[in-house]
Amino acid sequence: TTIEVGDTIVCKRSIPNQGIYENSSYEITSFYTQYFDEETQKIVKQPLNSLDEVASSKSKDQVYMTLFSPQYHSEAVIVTPEEVGLVSIRDELGSAAWLAVPGFFWVFVAASFY
Repeated sequence: TTIEVGDTIVCKRSIPNQGIYENSSYEITSFYTQYFDEETQKIVKQPLNSLDEVASSKSKDQVYMTLFSPQYHSEAVIVTPEEVGLVSIRDELGSAAWLAVPGFFWVFVAASFY
């Protein structure tokens, strides 16, 4: 699943001091990589459109993203995908649907006896 800027994601880990809470949804406002360039003595920040672009970037780059939820933030917060346990809404709904299959089976069995 491609996760892009503007997508809504679910965080699986909490970072309370940044307003990130487990199983809450947030909008991704940006992705970028960042590293320190020894030659120029500057921090290099490169914007990305999706998490898939990270694979094509240099291995020394650290990936960051900004997340926003009007419920918890007045402005976007900066985190790494690893810090928050990034999961897309599509993947979360897919997992929930598989959990519902046994329930549908028992509803069908009960309805057939009615």
